[in-house]
Amino acid sequence: MKYRKQRLNHILEMLNQTSFATVDQLSGQFGVCAATIRRDLMLLEQEGKLKRVHGGMTALTEPENAPVSIAAPKVNIPNLEIKQRIARKAVTMIRENDTVLMDGGTTNLMIARQIAADFHDLTIVTTSIDIACTFNRLKSFSIYICGANLLGNQVASNETMTLGPIVDAMIANFRANICFLGTFGIHVTQGVTVKNMLQSHLKNIMINNSSQSVLVADHSKFGKINPVFQCPVDRFNHLITDAAAPQLDLEALKETKLQIHLV
Repeated sequence: MKYRKQRLNHILEMLNQTSFATVDQLSGQFGVCAATIRRDLMLLEQEGKLKRVHGGMTALTEPENAPVSIAAPKVNIPNLEIKQRIARKAVTMIRENDTVLMDGGTTNLMIARQIAADFHDLTIVTTSIDIACTFNRLKSFSIYICGANLLGNQVASNETMTLGPIVDAMIANFRANICFLGTFGIHVTQGVTVKNMLQSHLKNIMINNSSQSVLVADHSKFGKINPVFQCPVDRFNHLITDAAAPQLDLEALKETKLQIHLV
């Protein structure tokens, strides 16, 4: 019992420093099995000292010595449950110690949150301020936010991301195991399209510098054509979407080399 009390105190000390920790991190830190850590977290939650989340724990309030977050205010996310399912599928394609490229968007934000809960040691390279802030207290992660001009309302009303030649040059220096890219539109014949040339150029650099490329999009993106062509849909290795996507489109894409994953 004495050892458990010490462990519980150390867990609370860690929480005061980091605000978030995963079950795997705690299990490795204290040399006990995941089931033991889960019981510890359940007890501390019952005592009102922390909140359990999928894969770990989080603080009830912001630690006094935590770094200041620059994340954007929380927003309503359309098709949230679908995007969470996409995220759960996406993280099955990642392995510990991978390097992961991610652009912005709410689907990728859900993937980032799932990664934070499920992994201990990754290198994350992103152009999204919101996604970078998801990882900013996970000390075992290496996080790179590619900097240039900030684009907010020019891209989406609820998103802050970076674009431009400095970002392109920085991304070009990375070699990733996998990249996850969102999109504004998927069309069987017109391909993947985006809002502007900067986005198109950056996304293609990410694809070129990744061993595997994954397009993540819910059904609402199908049939939409935006001003700028990025690439054919089958330029990606994988597409993760939901079963409400148009069946005729899915059948046509199955004739290509693209691997389709429905959630």
